[in-house]
Amino acid sequence: MDSFDAFRRRLSQSGQTRGKKPLRNLRCMKLALGFLLCHSAGLSELHAQRFSLGIEAGVPVTESFDTGFIYRGGFVPTTTRYVVGPAIEGRLGGRFAAEFNALYQPFSFQQSTIIVTPSSWKTTGSLWQFPVLLRYRILEGPIHPYVTAGPSVQIATNITETNTIINAMPVVSHPPPERRAVAGVAAGAGLGFSFGRLHISPEIRYTRWAAENFDFTQSNHVGTKLNQVQILVAFMF
Repeated sequence: MDSFDAFRRRLSQSGQTRGKKPLRNLRCMKLALGFLLCHSAGLSELHAQRFSLGIEAGVPVTESFDTGFIYRGGFVPTTTRYVVGPAIEGRLGGRFAAEFNALYQPFSFQQSTIIVTPSSWKTTGSLWQFPVLLRYRILEGPIHPYVTAGPSVQIATNITETNTIINAMPVVSHPPPERRAVAGVAAGAGLGFSFGRLHISPEIRYTRWAAENFDFTQSNHVGTKLNQVQILVAFMF
């Protein structure tokens, strides 16, 4: 009888132990899930603090093309007075940040010649600029001045040429430029300030290109401008 009671007590204790293990496992799962959620929230917050996405837009101060004399002909460029594109900024620590833009600007120019048969042709296309800039905040505060500098690339795309000759149908073609892509160096200065999560950075930027995308004459310079000045404003979130 005593042995039977002892066996029943051991069986009861074993059942209670097995009942506690699922509860213990459930508590562990809750703790692990809570840790993962907190860790994910921390990573999201860190990602949000280190990177910003937005848009940058502005106005070209200089013309897109230099104009000059073309022998027995003419060259009339049109500068579109806006540039716009996406922007991304990454904070590097301290007062430094890295910035990347993809700025779009359409262009067009009209050419004409009176050699042999008078004719004219109009060329349209797009200029894309891809600057990669290092930014340094000179002062900290609600309004912080900064300077920025870095390499840039300008690419001419979507080129369409319409050639018109007297007493003939217009001819449409897509000729390549002298140089599809040219490299340059950009430098600028501006001010940064915030409204809540919106960061605004007006800036003046100078770019010196190493060569022209379009170069129509070697004797009298007619082509894309080597020295460029833009007034830009970035809106980052």
